[in-house]
Amino acid sequence: MDGLDQLGGLDVSGLSARQLAECVVDTHRLLQSTGCQMLQLAAAWADSHPKLDPELNDFGRLRPGSDRGRVFGAQSNPEASEFCPIEFGALQATSTASAALLIADALDLRQRLPLIWRRVEEGEVNPAKARRVAQATRALSEEAAGVVDRGIVDHLVTLPWTRFLLVLSALVIQADQNAAELNAKTAEADRFVRAAQTNAAGLKLLIAQANAGDVLSFMAMVNRIADILAVEGDADPVDIRRSKAIGILAQPAHALHLLLAHQDDVRRDTAPITKTKVQEEPPPAEHLAAVERRFIRAEASEMADPEFAVLADDLAWARVDAIDHDIADWSHSALAESSEEPVAESILPADPAAEIDTYNTVALDNLGVDYRRLRPTATLYVHLTDQALATGKGVARLADVGPVTVEQIRRFLGSAAAGYDIRVQPVLDPAEVAPVDSYEIPLRLREAVMARNPADVYPYGSCTSRRMDLDHTVAYTPTDTARPPGQTSLDNLGPLDRTHHRDKTHGQGNLRQPDPGIYLYRSPQGWVYLTTNQGTLNLGNTAYAHHMWGQAGPWTLSA
Repeated sequence: MDGLDQLGGLDVSGLSARQLAECVVDTHRLLQSTGCQMLQLAAAWADSHPKLDPELNDFGRLRPGSDRGRVFGAQSNPEASEFCPIEFGALQATSTASAALLIADALDLRQRLPLIWRRVEEGEVNPAKARRVAQATRALSEEAAGVVDRGIVDHLVTLPWTRFLLVLSALVIQADQNAAELNAKTAEADRFVRAAQTNAAGLKLLIAQANAGDVLSFMAMVNRIADILAVEGDADPVDIRRSKAIGILAQPAHALHLLLAHQDDVRRDTAPITKTKVQEEPPPAEHLAAVERRFIRAEASEMADPEFAVLADDLAWARVDAIDHDIADWSHSALAESSEEPVAESILPADPAAEIDTYNTVALDNLGVDYRRLRPTATLYVHLTDQALATGKGVARLADVGPVTVEQIRRFLGSAAAGYDIRVQPVLDPAEVAPVDSYEIPLRLREAVMARNPADVYPYGSCTSRRMDLDHTVAYTPTDTARPPGQTSLDNLGPLDRTHHRDKTHGQGNLRQPDPGIYLYRSPQGWVYLTTNQGTLNLGNTAYAHHMWGQAGPWTLSA
């Protein structure tokens, strides 16, 4: 209670930045500790309010409205009075429903997740993270919950919220793969596209929840049309061009006209797009009308096929339309030894749009166009373990999607049988990627850095986009000065989001890389943090932390 009293009477007006930093750390620890105490109180509150003896009427029957008892959380938890959350919520100025959820989370942690509960008792973890684990494992068996408990406990402190959720999702899948696959199929059926009301500026918000493969395919085509608009002279920002692309895609003939006119452009994935070979004249209108009719006929045949509709619901088939897959970075060396990707099972239904695909492989009528050249390209990064590759079961991670089952990946790639191109690239071994002298970073070097450190290397960095900036830990200087060549190398690069990169370059951030892939950050007020691909540890503002910082640098390139 002394800490709470001190917090309530804190006067921050005259504190220096260093004193404010110390208060921030102390207050964070206090909030974390009190949150953990509230979880312990919730479990104890349930213990002190057991189910009451049944109230019977004169006929020996249960009196209506009497306490019938309730299990809060997992079904294996002890039964408590169904009325116990009422006062517990009132004491916290919150609703009975919120209090009941807190009790359920606390009992799950104590009864089913003992390693995390031990950390809760010590006040060492973020209570919100602990509660999220309890909620994510509620439907699992006690044995499966134990798998998650052992796997996640060490990540509660080191990972920021978004990366923590990714690890948690993967562990839940790993703990009960059959249930995860069933849940995935159920979730895939919950898809929708909705448009909100038009605002005063005449704009509508389009909201969609769809299969990840379909969304990736759609965004690849949206980006392709947006690039074409830029070539055509549209100077609007890329987000506005993307919004225009949606309207164009709603008119297949217009979209096809643009794709045909720019089929020979230098693609975005190979070099900056330029207008190199553009057809002198667009295809005749009657040809575009014929293509439009084929789109309409294929769509009508799909809608009229009830058998396919049943299969789509039952199998939650993940179609990947109009995308040239470029699969890379399967994160295990086993793939480097074999170019064989997992084969889709024969239960996958035939593509109802296969009629269109037949025109992807041959010239359509007299147009003389190879429709494979009109598809957008997308690079997909699928991470698998050797066990998953060998058994066909386990957890995979799809970049920009997150943890999924291997079966979902199989369904996602299954449409390759319908004529879509998939190229599997071998795993890149970072140790064998040579440094370069130039400031610009080659693609192979970028891939190696992102394979080694898939997240922002600033303290508790949460960004995992592969489009992050790659920062030179020691600032790049021309090779004609005192520095030797080879400055752009694995041991002098690290991914940073744009804000963190600007802070390091123009602000007060101070980052060192004492060993490849291991980063030390020192805050302006002297706090030292250690970040690896496993997360972040706060080393504190102590003599030991400062010694670690001093031992890490100043780092210099060897000749």
